[in-house]
Amino acid sequence: MYSIGAGKLHPDTRQMAVDNEAEVWVGVLALQGAFREHLACLRRLPGVHAVEVRTKEQLASVDGLIIPGGAVPRVAHALVAAGVPAPCTEPA
Repeated sequence: MYSIGAGKLHPDTRQMAVDNEAEVWVGVLALQGAFREHLACLRRLPGVHAVEVRTKEQLASVDGLIIPGGAVPRVAHALVAAGVPAPCTEPA
């Protein structure tokens, strides 16, 4: 599983997503795969703002990132091509 935190991630993100008063911004890597389906699911969750991530600037604005399924080398290549920082391509 690959994951990323982008600076403003709360220590207990799971609690944030359940707490109706808290909000969390979740990005979905929109370079390949079923990113639209992931966005649709996330947008139904209370307190979750789901956005497409295609650039490193968009990546910097989210609390976490979902990378839709695909071959790991292909995903890593897409991240590099999009200019996403190298630490994001390392396994968590």
